[in-house]
Amino acid sequence: MPSYVQIKPGRKLTKKELNLINSHRQKEFGQVALIEPSPTNEDWDKKYFLVKNLRGQLLAFGRFHDVEVVFMDQTYQVLGLASVVSLVRKKGFGKKLVKKMYQWARKNKKTVIGFCDPRVAGFYHKCGLETELRGSNRLLRGIGIYKMTSYRPDNDLIYTIGPDGFDKKIQASPKEIIFALKESW
Repeated sequence: MPSYVQIKPGRKLTKKELNLINSHRQKEFGQVALIEPSPTNEDWDKKYFLVKNLRGQLLAFGRFHDVEVVFMDQTYQVLGLASVVSLVRKKGFGKKLVKKMYQWARKNKKTVIGFCDPRVAGFYHKCGLETELRGSNRLLRGIGIYKMTSYRPDNDLIYTIGPDGFDKKIQASPKEIIFALKESW
C-alpha cells in the first residue's frame, strides 16, 4: 500500500489525528494523559511524524521530545523517542516511520534516545538504532536530584549514533547512570 510520512507540529494536528493518537497511546502503553496541544504546553511545537496512505488515513505515528540529559558530568541535548505506534501491523509502516524519524534526527544533527519493551528491541535494531538490554534501568528522570526515578524498569534502551558522541560514551561506560532532566516523555 503506497504511503508517505508527514511531519507536523502538535498545533497542526487535526482533531481526528489527535483522537487516534490518544486512543492508540492508551491501548499500547496505558497512557491516560492526553496529548492536547495548546500554546501553553510543549505539545504545541513538538514534532509529530505521521505515516498515511494516499487517502490520508493514519497508519503509524511517533513523536520527539527535546530532552536534556547528563551523563558523566556532561550535558547533551537529545531527542526523546516516544509514542511509536503502527496502527496497521506487519506492513512496514512502523519501520518506515522510525527510519524517517532517524533520518530527520541525523539531518538535524541530533542523537535520539528512548526505551522499549525487550520484545520489540529487534524491530528498532532493524531500523538502524542501537539497543542495550535492560538499559532503561540506568536512565533516571526528574527535575533536580531529589526526584530521580527510573522511566521503565527492565526495558531496553534504544538510541542512535549522533554527532555529539553520546552513543559512544554510553557504550563505553555501561554501568554509568544517564540522568534525563525531564519528568516524562
